[in-house]
Amino acid sequence: MMNASPARTRGIWIAVAIALVALGVVTVVLTTGSNEGPTETSSTPVAEAGCNADGVEYIDLNTQVSEPEDPICVTIDTDTTLTVGAASLEPDTPITVTLATASGDVLATADSTPEADPEVTAEVTPGIYEIQVTVTGAPSDPPPPFLLVTATSQATEASDEPTSEPDSSTAAATACPADVPTVATDAPATVSDENPLACLEVSADAFVKIGADSDGGDADLRLLVTTADEARSPIIAIDDTFGTDPEVSWDLEAGAYFVEIAAWDEAPFADVEVYVDDTGTLMRHGTPSASQASLTPDVCEDAPALSVGDAMTVESEGEYLCVSVDESQRLTIQAATLGSQDLVLEVLGFEADGTPFRVAWADGNPLATSLADTDPLLDQVFSSGTWVVAVTDYLGEPGEAYDFRVVATDS
Repeated sequence: MMNASPARTRGIWIAVAIALVALGVVTVVLTTGSNEGPTETSSTPVAEAGCNADGVEYIDLNTQVSEPEDPICVTIDTDTTLTVGAASLEPDTPITVTLATASGDVLATADSTPEADPEVTAEVTPGIYEIQVTVTGAPSDPPPPFLLVTATSQATEASDEPTSEPDSSTAAATACPADVPTVATDAPATVSDENPLACLEVSADAFVKIGADSDGGDADLRLLVTTADEARSPIIAIDDTFGTDPEVSWDLEAGAYFVEIAAWDEAPFADVEVYVDDTGTLMRHGTPSASQASLTPDVCEDAPALSVGDAMTVESEGEYLCVSVDESQRLTIQAATLGSQDLVLEVLGFEADGTPFRVAWADGNPLATSLADTDPLLDQVFSSGTWVVAVTDYLGEPGEAYDFRVVATDS
């Protein structure tokens, strides 16, 4: 596979890990605020004109948006359960999320807490709705910079009947549709913006690496894994692992899944190769970030040396750590800032001629419960050898004052 361009085309707060929380992943990455209101409407107006004004632009649903402009309006086409969450990028400023009709009737509201970002959920019918993000207790003040996430799912009616648990002994894997190409460890699939889906069939529970290779294409790609059924339930979303190409490793249960590729700003793309690996042997050699392009193997002569199971605190500036892996295994590598830096992890190796290459990159934690996450985590299989871990901020400046650990996953 060819390496993707290393250019980072998104702003500091939109990079993937956050990725991309598209198509409902908000239900994974946001915890519920403590003041969620009822779904019945009230008479409290949100705005006099708002989404009823002429020329209003609507944001796309099932996406993450950085600092959307007022008014924040969405349009609903069918009966839907709509979830809206926000994360302040200034943690010391509490925020409130409000969902209302275009005429100003409040449907739900929630405040942030020290432990959770605000989130509201309401059953909505076709129409126009307005989302407001305000400073808690001071709605007339301009809100701090924030991330907004929306997710929809088919509205359901309440039932008095208890929901039975599925019988795993008789559950059969959903089959992939015949008109969608199937991707396997030994058989990549090719997708385009006109046909963006590949199907992945997992015969037994497995830890699977899934990625997209654009062969240096211009589109800034994102990857979403969902169940391969009518519900299309989201599993994980990611972007920007190798330049603008996404890759993720994830535990998948036996069954069938869709791997969907899309591009930011709906940019067209073609001949993108979707690849998977459930053997733990595939390690893509990508182009390193600009700040690591001149790295040489002698970096480990001065950098701290760690083995699997080690942890340390870097008390001042320290960009590089060298990790020795005796045998191929699944590892968790994590850095946690002790200050205010938005940290990034980049794992690098060297070709025979000493040229550096990237094997992993993360600017967030896929298991985090806040969109304002600054502590990156990698969970994937690394082969034996010595790997250089570069800890920097998002702009490539060396990490300063952070905790670091490398452990066998689940240990």
